Amino acid sequence: MPPIPLMRFGTLQPFLRYASACDERTLTVAEDAGLPLQVISDPDALISGERALHVANALSRKLSMADFGWRVGESTDLAELGAFGLRILEAPTLHAALARAAEEFSQFNSACVLRLEVEDGVICLQHLLERSERDEVAGQAQQFALSLLLNIVRRYAGPQWRPGRSKLPANVFSYIPAEEAERNRLRPSDRCEASVTIAASLLGLPLRSGAAGSGNGADWKGKPKLSHEFVQSVECVIHSMFGSGKITADRVAKTGQMSVRSLHREMAARDASFGHTLNRLRLRRAHTLLTASSMKIGEIADFLGYAEQSNFNHAFRRWTGASPGAYRALSRASSAR
Repeated sequence: MPPIPLMRFGTLQPFLRYASACDERTLTVAEDAGLPLQVISDPDALISGERALHVANALSRKLSMADFGWRVGESTDLAELGAFGLRILEAPTLHAALARAAEEFSQFNSACVLRLEVEDGVICLQHLLERSERDEVAGQAQQFALSLLLNIVRRYAGPQWRPGRSKLPANVFSYIPAEEAERNRLRPSDRCEASVTIAASLLGLPLRSGAAGSGNGADWKGKPKLSHEFVQSVECVIHSMFGSGKITADRVAKTGQMSVRSLHREMAARDASFGHTLNRLRLRRAHTLLTASSMKIGEIADFLGYAEQSNFNHAFRRWTGASPGAYRALSRASSAR
């Protein structure tokens, strides 16, 4: 009997995040699919590959977005993908990023294959589904994979970079907006693949955020200076503010001796946003406090910088599909087994 294809939850997490931002009612799709609450905050938890593909497809139908996977891939922060994404984020050059992606992909997602081929000065990165599905279930995964691969390359080659060629299955190709197809030299493929070709001469490119610092030298009151570590610096400041009142972009910017506009601009230049970074850190800390502390939910809300507990309850349900109380109860029940 062949092994059951498995994916890390980080594969599906961006789909749920994007869908809930469009319509919070889409969270019922994850609940209906029977996704355990304990995996929803853990990008490295394993889930059935088939179930993940069907959830992504169901979200696409509920939102009436034929290009849903493409949009999700464009908006995905690599940190959402767990250990796999963090390994890519740490890569100093494009070569290192692509090599790490290809080498470690099977540990992230055994339902698909990522191949890296180099020939005659051209690199071809192929994302292939193990099964030859030709419906929208496979299509959403292929859209997401290609969009994400293109954005990984643009972290090094710059936002204006265009591939030599990119491909999607013929039945999915038509769903991509014409301007995006043109920008990415997208062509239909007769295989169930998402692929992109890159000039081998780009392999040595360093991470752009490391070369494009703001140059203002603000020291974040002892935190790392503003350079390629800018986002990490912002994260340090946010962590330091937990337990000390409301956390806002204005407050963080003042700590870094810069304007709010500059903060948002610097974050965007690194394919990040202040709001998403704050929410990601809040979710991570909320998970720890709910599962490993005796703090009351109101105290956790206050610690995370929420003015009202109801605001925390609403945000946590949007992130995970469960209330903080239900999440804590399930965690305790699981630990007691």
